[in-house]
Amino acid sequence: MTRLLVTLDCMVPLRLLAVLSVLLAAVAARAETITLRAGAEARSVEVLAPRADRPLPLLILLHGRFGTGAQILREAGIRPGGFIVAAPDGHRRSWASGRGMTPADRDGVDDVAFLRSLVATMASRHGADPARVFVAGMSNGGFMAARLACEAHDLVAGIAIVGATTGEGLSRQCRPGRPLSVLLIHGTEDRLVGADGTAPRAVGRIMGATEAARFWAAREGCAGAGTPRPLPHPGPADGTSAWRTDYAPCRPGARVAFIEVRGGGHAWPGSTSRLPERIVGPPTQAVHASTEILAFFGLAPN
Repeated sequence: MTRLLVTLDCMVPLRLLAVLSVLLAAVAARAETITLRAGAEARSVEVLAPRADRPLPLLILLHGRFGTGAQILREAGIRPGGFIVAAPDGHRRSWASGRGMTPADRDGVDDVAFLRSLVATMASRHGADPARVFVAGMSNGGFMAARLACEAHDLVAGIAIVGATTGEGLSRQCRPGRPLSVLLIHGTEDRLVGADGTAPRAVGRIMGATEAARFWAAREGCAGAGTPRPLPHPGPADGTSAWRTDYAPCRPGARVAFIEVRGGGHAWPGSTSRLPERIVGPPTQAVHASTEILAFFGLAPN
């Protein structure tokens, strides 16, 4: 018993230090909800900003159709280390991703201009570095990230497209700009945005997942695709697996990778969010999308 008490006494300071480090990290990151105007419309933006005396990278999270900034922030589970996180609300819970299928598209919303305004606001308010802006989007938000990379390539250094591909119309007008880091993550059993390019009429005409990866690889001057390699399964066995293909070599400063989640449905991989499987396909813990995105962009881990 004495030995046990001594061991516990030695462990208490370590536990206290661990708790204190978490509390200090929480204090160091300011959480706020700001309002940003887009024309006559006022939109909420969830912001997590560490206190820093130097410019920090900015990660913008874009929710899917019917989502919100608060929802995607919660679902992704990302907490800032050495970077700022901003999760804005779309117009009528949608983004004008250029496919003509969402309320934002039909209402003529200029979401490219809105996101430019968001970057400028984060730079002036929290010292975000305009040269290190990354955008990660789920579903409709992923299609919006693709549009941003095509039409505002001066604004972003990298995009992550999750549960989305790229609209066929957008691909025909997407011109090379600054070198980008592009990561695509898609489930083979996605029932809303089919990995083969099939989708409900409400989604519009889109590329398949592999086709989209090849499109971005060609845009970034990548010579070819490597052999898909399995990623370690970080969660409980669920019948799904993740395979990563890197396209290389690319033009200087560019990177392209595709993570195929075999057996996975329309969801943010690694999230505990549960949508009806009959509608979206199976959930997956085969890969943590947020971990892969942060590593791909070279952002500090949570």
